[in-house]
Amino acid sequence: MLPDFNLALPLLGTFLIGLSKASLASGLGMLTTPLLATAMPARLAIGVVLPLLCFADGITILAYWKKWDWSRVWPPLLGVTPGIALGMLFVKQISDRSLQLSIGITALVLTLLLLIRQLWFPQHVYHPKWWHGALVGALAGFSSTISHGAGPILAIYLAAQGLPKQ
Repeated sequence: MLPDFNLALPLLGTFLIGLSKASLASGLGMLTTPLLATAMPARLAIGVVLPLLCFADGITILAYWKKWDWSRVWPPLLGVTPGIALGMLFVKQISDRSLQLSIGITALVLTLLLLIRQLWFPQHVYHPKWWHGALVGALAGFSSTISHGAGPILAIYLAAQGLPKQ
């Protein structure tokens, strides 16, 4: 008897979120939405993953409470809301099949960004202007809305500034 992949994929996705948030497999959590989108309608997959990520992010925020530098955080926050709004319009307007394809393409692009971060940024230090941060925030908001994939975008933005992983 073959395993039920409709149950196995969400369980694998949940496991990947846990590994990613524990910093044991950074970036793997972004595979959760694409995995679920293969087992259920894409909009439902986005909705199922959201509470899991919110819970995991809440725990992460507690672990790093008041250990962040607001001068590095506020510029991306300026762009997040417009990015989320554009993402919501995008998700509302396209078919479920197109949304599945968009989730998959986003996962591939974000994986490429993770590779770029590992290969290129350790040798360079980036000093962004405020609008660079707002643009990064907009991209992160859009990406997060369609596939919960803002992490690699923000990680590259922050790592490029020579900040430690924490």
